[in-house]
Amino acid sequence: MTEHKDDWFRKPRLTQQEIERFEQKLKRTRSSRHEYMRIQAYSLENAGQFSRTLELIDRIQTEEPDHYSLTLLYALKANCFRKMGNIDSAIHWYRASLQREKDRPSVIGTTSTEFPFWVATERLEQLYDEAHAILLETIDPRHLFPMTSFKQYAALALITAEMGYIEDAKSSARAALLYAERTKSNAANHRNLGLVGNAHGDL
Repeated sequence: MTEHKDDWFRKPRLTQQEIERFEQKLKRTRSSRHEYMRIQAYSLENAGQFSRTLELIDRIQTEEPDHYSLTLLYALKANCFRKMGNIDSAIHWYRASLQREKDRPSVIGTTSTEFPFWVATERLEQLYDEAHAILLETIDPRHLFPMTSFKQYAALALITAEMGYIEDAKSSARAALLYAERTKSNAANHRNLGLVGNAHGDL
């Protein structure tokens, strides 16, 4: 595969040589410095490089405490801790992401979907009330991508079933299944993106 000129901030892993190159490129960047760091953090998280991801996020937070994308970065941080098995830290940063979104609604993340979905699928009973409240506040059948609505309604179905609201759970489960069957998204130019497909067949 031919390396594109922008691949320096999309590396799934960073060797010492690549770290040095990354730092050299950052020094030459007059604008979007933290945006490059954010994109690199996502690439590292996708590759399972959680410690390095956290290092980059912490660096952005230190250098620019009011960075516009903190809603997204806090969620990414939560994902890292969740995948590392640090549940308490994951919860903390998911909550921080939700609060940041309320404080600065110009940047909307996916925490209001991913956090309740995680709570529901992992059966974190101590968080059911909190996740249920988040879903009732944010659930929206008009999401661009069927996957988002599927996760919200599936989470609501699982949680309400555990809470004893069986009819509500059935209604939400039916809605989730309808979104799972969708073959097109609501995004005009991205009809094939965000579909459920076989991604959650077990669920």
